[in-house]
Amino acid sequence: MNMTIRKALWIFYASTSNPFFMTLGFWCAYNLSKYQVDTNVYWVDIPLFVSILLLLTYIRFALLKLWMKRKNRVFSSPELWMRFLKNHIWGAPSFALFVAFCFPIEGNIAGFFYLPVAFLLTITLSPIIFYKNFRLVYPK
Repeated sequence: MNMTIRKALWIFYASTSNPFFMTLGFWCAYNLSKYQVDTNVYWVDIPLFVSILLLLTYIRFALLKLWMKRKNRVFSSPELWMRFLKNHIWGAPSFALFVAFCFPIEGNIAGFFYLPVAFLLTITLSPIIFYKNFRLVYPK
């Protein structure tokens, strides 16, 4: 597989694997641009949703890099970028939530199923991803 395709897939995966930021991105996309499909059924603008996720991923990486510079930790940028992306491997279960967010969502299903699942994934997976990235700044 071509190296740029592999990096693009890692970037997409990291953008969709942190459930907290994915839910935040969905909420932003929902408030900015949604389409009413049926009564109480809405569909978010998928390109906007993915763009917000990519922006949030880049902001998180920029903050990590800034934090590392403050602590005088030296990494080459491409190596740090790939380590940052690969730390998101633990968020694999939240990719199913991303797929669910990409389809039309009925309000009751969102409130009774998607949001509790997003909350459970957030309290279980987001701390793991944060800890893995924290270890880049403060190694053992």
